[in-house]
Amino acid sequence: MNDNNQGFNHIKTPPPCSSSNRAFQDISTMKENFHLFTPTNAQKYFNQKNIFSLRKNYPKAGKSVLTGEWNAGSRFIANLDKVLTGWKALSCLQVNLKISQNRDLEKFFLTLKDRKDIHSLNLDFTYCTLNDEGVKRLASSLKSLTSLSVLHLNFTQSGFVGDGSLKHVALSIKTLKSLREIRLSFSYCQRITNYGLKKLGKAFKRLGLLEKLSLTFDKCIKIEDEGLKYLTGPLGQLPKLQTLNLHLYSCKKVTDAALEAISINLKTLKSLHYLSFQASNLREITDLGLEKLSHNLQSLASLSNLALSLYCCNNITENGVNHLASAIKTLHRLESLNLNFGCCGLISNHAFQNLFHEFGALHSLSNLVLNLFSCDKLNSEGLESLQNSLKTLDSLRSVTLNLKACSNIQREKKETFQGLFDFRKNLVFTVI
Repeated sequence: MNDNNQGFNHIKTPPPCSSSNRAFQDISTMKENFHLFTPTNAQKYFNQKNIFSLRKNYPKAGKSVLTGEWNAGSRFIANLDKVLTGWKALSCLQVNLKISQNRDLEKFFLTLKDRKDIHSLNLDFTYCTLNDEGVKRLASSLKSLTSLSVLHLNFTQSGFVGDGSLKHVALSIKTLKSLREIRLSFSYCQRITNYGLKKLGKAFKRLGLLEKLSLTFDKCIKIEDEGLKYLTGPLGQLPKLQTLNLHLYSCKKVTDAALEAISINLKTLKSLHYLSFQASNLREITDLGLEKLSHNLQSLASLSNLALSLYCCNNITENGVNHLASAIKTLHRLESLNLNFGCCGLISNHAFQNLFHEFGALHSLSNLVLNLFSCDKLNSEGLESLQNSLKTLDSLRSVTLNLKACSNIQREKKETFQGLFDFRKNLVFTVI
């Protein structure tokens, strides 16, 4: 993704293996957590001798965590398998299995099947040669993890993953009734089609306790409106869903119909607090799609964090932004707002002024991020409108603006715009 898209920050959640932001303790002082982080640590601790000393010294850890984050070859996986076999009371497992082969992972999946004590599982298969058959073996193991409440699976750039993989993942997660958080990434898995999305969507119906859901299908170029309709259709039946991340960067077959279907399916989520929707580089999206999305956003009265990226949606004009402005002013509980209009060169300065004016209704807003990269029609009058609205927001603490390549803005000195927002001492203002 282009670096100029940096103004759009995904809503972040804490790592699944920690209930707080404290760093993991050093292994010499560890009581409850066990952390293997660097290749150096891997070489030091992951050998035949130390595997058994680990079992001996820490077999009764009441709430232990095993984490490995490095490229995993067959030797690493064999040793990991030995550690898991002897480790007791393991509540969280987080392993980076990048570039691993199917044959290396098979034994690990079999060992995982016996770990019914795991509550949180985070596996990264980025660049793996994992295929549908390999994912089937993983899914078979997942079904046995009946205590699992947090599941993160990253299949980014796993080129052999397709609809069969989504089907197997779906079959496993629908049996895990304790799941409260799911994060699935299939970015650049270009074999995925509407069929796979339909199978995955059906699984969500069974997860009545689900609170957090993150789905990433960036650059899945075969998925279409129909598939997204099936994927998001069951979400309205999840009464406890509070956080939703849906990322569809450069899914080029997605049109206005998908935005309408997605937003209709979401408007019944009365408990939704966090929404991140990445619709960047969807060239078929027009003002009509943004109008439908905006209309249904107004139903999400409990929303406190909204991140919406329309980066490089080149057909968005003044009309679409005006509809969005009308929706945003109704979201009175918003505390964080992140909007990305980078490279949307058809949006007029008047539309931005209208949008910025509505920010004045957001009296709970504390954090604002605007990516206006290469919005050539934006000028100093537009920024003055933004300043006038933000002056009325006593809760505001942080403002970030990306004004790169804005031709009307670049003629002015950066310091000039910095001065526009020096109206409050405790306000952190950043211009990119």
